[in-house]
Amino acid sequence: MNIIRKLRKEIGLTQVQLAEKAGTTQPQIKRLELSERKLTKEWAEKLAPHLGVEPYQLLFSDGEGLKPSNFSVGMIPVIGKVAANAWMAVGDMDFGFDDIELVPSAGGYPTNLQFALKVDGNCLNKIANNGDQLICLDIIKAGIDVAPNDLVIVERSRFNGQMVERTAKRIRQTAEGFELWPESNDPNHQEPIKVNGATDGEEVRIVGKVLWILRKP
Repeated sequence: MNIIRKLRKEIGLTQVQLAEKAGTTQPQIKRLELSERKLTKEWAEKLAPHLGVEPYQLLFSDGEGLKPSNFSVGMIPVIGKVAANAWMAVGDMDFGFDDIELVPSAGGYPTNLQFALKVDGNCLNKIANNGDQLICLDIIKAGIDVAPNDLVIVERSRFNGQMVERTAKRIRQTAEGFELWPESNDPNHQEPIKVNGATDGEEVRIVGKVLWILRKP
């Protein structure tokens, strides 16, 4: 669904009402929602205040997990990366202080509950490219549960927690319980992970929920 239409409907505005608030006309809103008119920076700046988001979110988000919000948008750190089948020592998981960059947070939750991760490789190539950044919610700090179809951050650990893999998977509910499925078409990344069926010596933890994807410029 078009991101403008999605947010407009969640707020409960008609095309006419949004047009009046943004100082434009209903046909222009209709053309934007049908992608007959390009969503430029100028249009994003006009519409964003009335859709409960920031202009950059209209321009760079695919809309997944994006909700209208009164929370102010701040800056959050890109703490590390997600990469399938990339096992690392615990001390190598996160970026060093000099390598951390700041990116805009997502609306809907306080910034102190959010963090960002950089996509490394093709582990999410169905929905995100190498170098894109995942804006995530720390579900432990936020005290929320995840649900089927959520895109989540998963950490698997081995050797008593000394080696860790961090990636993003889609939650699916099957007859055997919850499974974590890849959003990649790479044949090397197709094996689902059972949430409650980890192999001996391996622990599986869901630590975050992806709120939206910040596209690489």
